[in-house]
Amino acid sequence: MLRQCALIFFAPVFLLSQVMAQETASTGLFFLELEGDTRANRLKAATGMLRQIESSISLIAVQKPSELEWLDTERAEMSKISDMNIKIQRAEKFLQSPEYMHEKYLNQLKKARNALRCITEELNTLSRELYCWTILLEVFMNSIDLDDSIAVLRANGRLPKNYHFFTGASDSNTVSKLSFVYTYASKRIVNKIITPYFEGNLK
Repeated sequence: MLRQCALIFFAPVFLLSQVMAQETASTGLFFLELEGDTRANRLKAATGMLRQIESSISLIAVQKPSELEWLDTERAEMSKISDMNIKIQRAEKFLQSPEYMHEKYLNQLKKARNALRCITEELNTLSRELYCWTILLEVFMNSIDLDDSIAVLRANGRLPKNYHFFTGASDSNTVSKLSFVYTYASKRIVNKIITPYFEGNLK
């Protein structure tokens, strides 16, 4: 009985550690070992993540003008619909479309890039840096949106089957694994940067 209880308790921890080990080995995700105690350590992590995000963005095709026009047209048409049931049905199809997922995912990547660029600014105040970490945290916390976007774009041939949020390519084809990574990153930022800041322990 004691052994069974131990397995139930430690299995999720072991699974997470295995996922983290695989992701670290295949992608070199710097936030997995993020220590926020000094500016130098935070800068090292942010600089590594920024390189990965920029590499990832470079692998995503720019949307065609016709796709951008379709997005604008759909938004305009939906705003004119007065019947709420019809509007909801139209919106559901729109939000699940590859065109919208492409736009949303690229915007999330760019948001992460801008936050990381802000973090790595040379003449940064501590409060400004914290604000930028918070923006990055917001991106990671949207793990469901990120996973959904990647899944749709993979299925429609807009991303390689082994595409990874950070590096553009990974040995892992399992989208669900990425949620572990995003969740872990969020907790790391909160525990190592945001909380110590409000406790007055961040330098």
